[in-house]
Amino acid sequence: MRNSLSAALWLAAVCACLTRAERTCSSHESCIELTQCPELAKLLPRPGGNRKPSASDQERLRAAHCGFQGSKAKVCCVLLPTYKECGPTTIPDKIINGNQTQVMEFPWAVRLGYRSPYGGTAYQCGGALISSRYVITAAHCTEKSSPPVTVRLGEHDARTEVDCSILGNTSVCAPPAVDVRVEEVISHPEYVKSTRRRDGLWNDIALLRLARPVEFTRGVAPVCLPNDMPRGQAEKDQLMREQKGFTFTVVGWGRIGKDEDADVSDVLLKLNLQTMKHADCAAKYSRFPNKLNEELQMCGIAKNGQDVCSGDSGGPLTSVMSLSNRKVRSVLRGIVSFGPTVCASEGVPAIFTRVTHYLPWIMSTLRP
Repeated sequence: MRNSLSAALWLAAVCACLTRAERTCSSHESCIELTQCPELAKLLPRPGGNRKPSASDQERLRAAHCGFQGSKAKVCCVLLPTYKECGPTTIPDKIINGNQTQVMEFPWAVRLGYRSPYGGTAYQCGGALISSRYVITAAHCTEKSSPPVTVRLGEHDARTEVDCSILGNTSVCAPPAVDVRVEEVISHPEYVKSTRRRDGLWNDIALLRLARPVEFTRGVAPVCLPNDMPRGQAEKDQLMREQKGFTFTVVGWGRIGKDEDADVSDVLLKLNLQTMKHADCAAKYSRFPNKLNEELQMCGIAKNGQDVCSGDSGGPLTSVMSLSNRKVRSVLRGIVSFGPTVCASEGVPAIFTRVTHYLPWIMSTLRP
């Protein structure tokens, strides 16, 4: 009781000082109660313990302070990696006629595993790692009747335990793939799925909370989110990229042929896409009951019979961004949602969930 009281008194004293240091959280942080942020809560004295907080601990808490919830202190708690950690581009095409990737080229690419009726695990959708605890994917990949139960990170070739690529005269190998159990599936609350096969999907986005934090390596790393600027500015930036015909890249292990019984790829494939103007794209899907919404969705099309296809759903669409220090990072722009009934139908684009629109929902949903 005495130690608990001393901890409470110390916390109250720190809170009293915090009023002088309130700040606005950065884009990769969220302002939450101090006791809900493990990284900072561990600085508090434990009940029954004898450790006294150091001056540096107190200063760190003051620096993180962002307000109060009643009498409870709130702090800026890190939820997403910064550009120092995310979207590494280390190596200089459900993907029809796509190009094979190199090992560790897209370390955020994830495969979603489902319970197979025949036993074992079946991999049917893709996703992207955005933090040590969260994967982002399409909501239609998380149906309640058969939700994903595991994710595989760091996969390149499903046929081999150790994946290697030849770069020049050197063999470069990735660390073994990592399987992590899914702790919680969080679909967007306004996700709408029509019952007809060819109808469009709105708010087709979901987060998977992993059962444990994953360690970042050369083969497993998060992609960056476009949240280092205000939401409106981020959306304007992306629309500018689309209007000027910027190239985006999508990756996945989906079907490699147009037919429904075509084989899926064992190797992660990549495909470069250009965006299609919304009016032209909407005309291609004019018979869909759920009309396309430019705020929620974006359209991408490739050339020479290439396309995303079954099995690529939920996978990441990224663009490259140059930082002020001349480093390059990959930024998540879209999530594979749906496409024409027949993959690679000439002139018909694939539809992606527009990530910039959902940044507020993502940040409000993430937990440490």
